[in-house]
Amino acid sequence: MDRVQTNYIDFIGLKGNKSHVVVSDYRDKLLNKKYLYPVIFTRLEGVSICSTSKNYFKVCHQLFDGSSDSVHQLMENLNNTDESFSIRTMRRYIGVSDYNIEPDIESDIDALGVKTCVLTKALSETISFDINVPMVKYIENKLDIINDERQFVSIKNNEVASTAFISDIYGSLANIVVYTVPKYRNKGHGAAVVKACIKWCTEHNCEPVYFVEEANERSIQLAQKVGFKRFYEEQVVTKL
Repeated sequence: MDRVQTNYIDFIGLKGNKSHVVVSDYRDKLLNKKYLYPVIFTRLEGVSICSTSKNYFKVCHQLFDGSSDSVHQLMENLNNTDESFSIRTMRRYIGVSDYNIEPDIESDIDALGVKTCVLTKALSETISFDINVPMVKYIENKLDIINDERQFVSIKNNEVASTAFISDIYGSLANIVVYTVPKYRNKGHGAAVVKACIKWCTEHNCEPVYFVEEANERSIQLAQKVGFKRFYEEQVVTKL
């Protein structure tokens, strides 16, 4: 069993557990401080697994048998409560193709004529960023990330073209979030900042994770461009 699979087994709660319905503490933790995924359906070595919050273990254990019909039945049951849920198909890319090859960030910077660097409070006071909240508030919400120096920006004409950051670290899995300002998309800025995140992961002995919706072809292309190849397909239940 390799490092990627070992970390994924720990993430879904399967470590030391042979059941097809398992509890994971990570199902009760917000991703990027906003998204809650209390139930995840995945496959490991051909076996269907339900990774769930302890709050939904009973119903998952009763209804899930590994079939798609049981997933539909489970979703109907969950939505018959006072809570509302949706389900999406996602890809969780883990690890770039070759850890011996350090991301070549400098070549992207030269080609684009842009500056890619760590986002700091001091830097934030000198640049503009097309976001829906004031920069001061944005920095306050990301203070733990800023202090750990795990957010990066690509700057063009004193403006943030793209940013990527490590939003969460689950054991040894480090989740990467990327956003590129619309007018700067398809110009390599997103790849530059994601590569910076991958470099941070290698320096901190973490596996980089790129979590993306199956239908988001542009984001999948970005993941593959920077070296992500191996992924787990998941059906992810979102609490609305």
